[in-house]
Amino acid sequence: MRNDLEIPERYGVYQSVGDTVGPGGLARGLRHIPFAVQVAREMEKRCPNAWMLNVTNPMTTICRGITRATGIRTIGLCHEVTDVRDHLASLFNVPVETITLEVAGINHLPAILHFDVDGRDGMGMLRGWLREHGPFANVGQVELNTVFDVFIDRLAVKMTLFEQLGVLFGAGDRHVAEFFPNFLTEATEHGRRYGILLTNVNQREEMARLRRIQIEHFVNGVPENLRHSKEQLAPVMAALAGGPPGRFIVDVPNRGQIDNLPRDAVVECIADVDTLGVRPLAVGPLPHPVYAVIAPHVARQELIVESALTGRREPALAALATDPLVRDPTTVEPMLDELLAANAEYVK
Repeated sequence: MRNDLEIPERYGVYQSVGDTVGPGGLARGLRHIPFAVQVAREMEKRCPNAWMLNVTNPMTTICRGITRATGIRTIGLCHEVTDVRDHLASLFNVPVETITLEVAGINHLPAILHFDVDGRDGMGMLRGWLREHGPFANVGQVELNTVFDVFIDRLAVKMTLFEQLGVLFGAGDRHVAEFFPNFLTEATEHGRRYGILLTNVNQREEMARLRRIQIEHFVNGVPENLRHSKEQLAPVMAALAGGPPGRFIVDVPNRGQIDNLPRDAVVECIADVDTLGVRPLAVGPLPHPVYAVIAPHVARQELIVESALTGRREPALAALATDPLVRDPTTVEPMLDELLAANAEYVK
């Protein structure tokens, strides 16, 4: 991951996460997709009726690689929409259970098409909140006091886009910003003006060290303040295995639930899950502003999957050349060459 961040930065590309889109998302996909497909092919031999539940990024391209290359049923599971729902509950000072969402898009860029707050129009309430507070209400002083502060979502990217597009994206700003060309530039201090702090690998290493200490304490019987996880993994497993059914945010192939995105593209949506499987809720076509943002990324993700599965350089080059974070066309080929060389041990 250090290469995913530091090689593009030498070419003037700054990434707030670097694991989904941008040069980092491309490199990570080229590394991870062949391995995930290898696991799925082993599943075809040993447990062909099993489900693969993926919580790994880049979520969309990994799931698409598996469903394109194998017959293994695959569900991607992400917590970003859950976190945004929590933020909305906090803004309106209401219990989170009173908020219901209609969601459709792709991982780390799902659009909240509608939401209700205890039966009231949530979109109208959000417009009223913005008129009173403005999109930068939560930015304030942007400093890194602990390594975990990089994950703080100050909402300014989402709120700015909501004002401009009428679209509320249901992921943290540090993810959403990478899908657009203008949030991580020198003019924005590489996102700082929007409350975004760039990820670096030293922070990741320190977080891993601290989490290992937590695990060692738990294993050795040191009391911990345990709380229920927001992750969907356990309840989805239970629903598929005959436990309580549920309604979840999932990443699955498009079977028509989003009418104007390609069939079989992996999309993020709401679905009912039980022993019969996954039944996505249809939302019809995405509104034009949402489609204008998401559809080009779907095409790029297909290019990344094509390159990862075939080993061909040309699709990867096309994906990088059209990525909104890459502004200088003269950097595309040398940047790709460096990324491929750095990952030569792992790419197909």
